[in-house]
Amino acid sequence: MFYSLRVPAFGVEWRNGRLPAPCRLFHFGENTMKDKILIIPLVLAAAFALFGQPLRAQAPEGKFRAGLLGYRMISLKQQTFSHNTHPDDSFLPDAHVPGSAGTTDIGNRQHFMSITLGWQPRLSDCVTLNFDAGILLGDNRDRHQNANDDRLPGNAAFVYSQARFGALAAAGMSYHFKHFSLGVETQLASVLVEHGWDRYGSDKNQTSKVHHMLSAGPKAGIRGKPFAGGSTTLGLECTLQFNHAVTFGIQGIIDF
Repeated sequence: MFYSLRVPAFGVEWRNGRLPAPCRLFHFGENTMKDKILIIPLVLAAAFALFGQPLRAQAPEGKFRAGLLGYRMISLKQQTFSHNTHPDDSFLPDAHVPGSAGTTDIGNRQHFMSITLGWQPRLSDCVTLNFDAGILLGDNRDRHQNANDDRLPGNAAFVYSQARFGALAAAGMSYHFKHFSLGVETQLASVLVEHGWDRYGSDKNQTSKVHHMLSAGPKAGIRGKPFAGGSTTLGLECTLQFNHAVTFGIQGIIDF
């Protein structure tokens, strides 16, 4: 059975329940996550073009900005580390067997505090860019007593893996209306992942590697009025980021 639906004003034709190829770009059921990320800026740009003029938006003047008290959820690919017994614990059972100390895991969604510093140039009365860089601090750690050590914890050997430190770089574009903003942002997070032995409260690193995560997604913000007699403002920004998982970030912003 053949059927079709035409919308002449937009040049769209629906045949047998399928849109033509150019229109299927916006049919999320047939696209990958990367396709969706590319579509987000197009959708936002169309919305800004449609609603921008009546709002008479005013973007802040170009200025430095600092992101304080921020929170970032970073998605690491799941990693399992197999630990050998430390050479000083050769008296433990099967100490010479690879992996005898057991395994630890690190990955999935990890939580960090972020501190950033950046520059926000103004492109027009309603559009700004932002370029930010900063550090990530977390307490993401998996620590277990050796699988081949049955002593009491106070005297036992432990192994660990962790992701506690990292760096963050971000670039974005925002459209401002009154005290609010909407935009898109791309982030590159670099996280140091380590694993090794915990020797009576002191870490002995066995290996370490920096992992890089690139993501992109929409962001929204709100900012207050300038402080009396100056141009410094306080605000709040949040973002959803997409790569192989959906993550979230929020931070307080000081423009100065």
